[in-house]
Amino acid sequence: MNNLAVAYAQAGRTADALRLHEEEFARTQARLGPDHPDTLISLGNLGVEYRLNGRQDDAFALFEEALKRSEARLGADYLDTLLAKINLAKGYRDKGRLAEALPLFEDAVKRLGAQLDPDHPQLLVGMEELANAYREAGRLADALTLYEETLNRYKTKLGLEHLSTLRAMNNLANAYRDAGRLADAVTLHEETLKRRRIKLGPEHPDTVQSLDNLGRLYLLTGQPARAEPLLREALLIREKSNPDDWRTFDARGVLGASLLVQQKHAEAESLVVAGYEGLKAREAKIPAANKPRLLDAAGQVVRLHKAWDKPEKFRSWAEKLGPASLPADVFAKP
Repeated sequence: MNNLAVAYAQAGRTADALRLHEEEFARTQARLGPDHPDTLISLGNLGVEYRLNGRQDDAFALFEEALKRSEARLGADYLDTLLAKINLAKGYRDKGRLAEALPLFEDAVKRLGAQLDPDHPQLLVGMEELANAYREAGRLADALTLYEETLNRYKTKLGLEHLSTLRAMNNLANAYRDAGRLADAVTLHEETLKRRRIKLGPEHPDTVQSLDNLGRLYLLTGQPARAEPLLREALLIREKSNPDDWRTFDARGVLGASLLVQQKHAEAESLVVAGYEGLKAREAKIPAANKPRLLDAAGQVVRLHKAWDKPEKFRSWAEKLGPASLPADVFAKP
């Protein structure tokens, strides 16, 4: 049951994965007790599934409980304890509490490195998660060093087509983008998308992630016409697989932004408005690192009506949202 739930999650069937994980955890705990190693693994897996389904508070509570039980039952250096520590660190990161997340990530990676081979999958995943936290904390030099190291190890150990290698390529490309190395980011995201399409198919969640990342990057680099078909494809898949997820509404707004830049104002309007309103309604489910997307979505609504020369709608939305909910540049004169 646990393995099938994990497979559902990897296939993007998060609702099925959550239902099965909840049932499996209840049965495991009833059968083996609260502190059995299998129960502790199940507890952590259920927390991961809550996290993927946007239930951040539920996930965080389980991560705290899993680490507490694992340290008491198995010890601080046991592999499952260290994985529980990484899960709790991700919970802190989701809440925007990076000052509390980073020491947990760093300690877990240090302990994993002391007992595992340099190319052990659990160590490499821990290094990636630490790099993600460094990137979100603005420590881009530290993040890039770790991303590049993990990618090289994945290539050597697993080859270019492995899912973990492709994930590491995606992460490094995002770090290049954040560091202003846009040409490097475009090249790596293009390669990642190409390989994910072949390896995983067009509708796999990882492929959709690459469609979204490359589309956004084309938009950032002034190529909205190249961004539009990728963003359309990503949105269609998200609408089919997870219509109520905050990412689906975010995808609507970004597609609308690509149309706005191309002056396709009428089509863009419904997308940016629906994108903002959907994100606002699901604000509590958006991880802290992605909260700025709500601000961006609000800005796109006002920018659209400003660029479209709709002064009444511009004023109406600007008043409705208020300066605190909008990027400062939307009020700048042309």
